Amino acid sequence: MGLFVQHMDQLKHEQQTTVLIVHHSGQGNKDRARGASALKGAVDIEHRVEARAGGTIALQTTKMKDAEIPEAVLLKLYPLELGENGNSVVVVRKDEFTDGDLLNDPEPRLTPQQREIWEVLNQALGESDGAVDNATLVARCERQAIGNNKNSTRRAVSTAVGQFTDQKLITVDKKNKPYQIRLDDSAKD
Repeated sequence: MGLFVQHMDQLKHEQQTTVLIVHHSGQGNKDRARGASALKGAVDIEHRVEARAGGTIALQTTKMKDAEIPEAVLLKLYPLELGENGNSVVVVRKDEFTDGDLLNDPEPRLTPQQREIWEVLNQALGESDGAVDNATLVARCERQAIGNNKNSTRRAVSTAVGQFTDQKLITVDKKNKPYQIRLDDSAKD
């Protein structure tokens, strides 16, 4: 490990750059990096990244050589379609967005197709008693030509419903079939 650290220091000084090393946590102890302590001793700053429920990511600084350790930060990844260039994600501090912001400004957190499905869902909810079953949502999306065929529409709706649920825009009651979709209580405010 000492030779690796030596080469990273050489690279840092020759290129006048920052070296970022991605490592994994220990199997038994998830609170620290796995392997030799020489690596931790050589780094100026160490962060731990941890997946949390609801698609949230915790970023915690575990070592800061020349400053106070800052508070942990909660992050969220939001998908972004780049058209012909493919897809990407945007990393955003979770506290920068409230559920209301997600409702009023879905970009870039929803793909264009998911925004279409969101509009269809809201229209269906407005015409109902506050709940829409999954089959009705799929049928309405098929009528709007969302997806290339019935299977792709069903997959697109399933993915969108998962995204809306993760963002706490809706709740899905799976106790009985067909599943009932409702606006999440926090999204109604």
